[in-house]
Amino acid sequence: IIILMEKLKCDFNNIIEKEENNVFLSQKQKIKLLRDVISGLQYLHNNNIAHLDIKLKNILVNHDLSIAKICDFDISAKLKNGETHKTMSAGYTPLYCAPEQIRNNE
Repeated sequence: IIILMEKLKCDFNNIIEKEENNVFLSQKQKIKLLRDVISGLQYLHNNNIAHLDIKLKNILVNHDLSIAKICDFDISAKLKNGETHKTMSAGYTPLYCAPEQIRNNE
């Protein structure tokens, strides 16, 4: 199996660091990137896929900072009909996960 992927410039975490160094995105650019992420999440949820590790480093942006895409589906899960959540035993990022994920793993 060969998986061919496009190369994107950086992740959202890099963009935040750039803003700290006085390289700013316009509000219009930020809204566009946020809409891309929301659109991606909506697509996943409409197809019963839970990403389970959404964080700044898992959102990639293209070279001119005009398109954002969700990446890193290592721990994502395809939910079965009627299933509303997936309890994880490992693999999540504690600083970005929902409190109930931590409570379920204690």
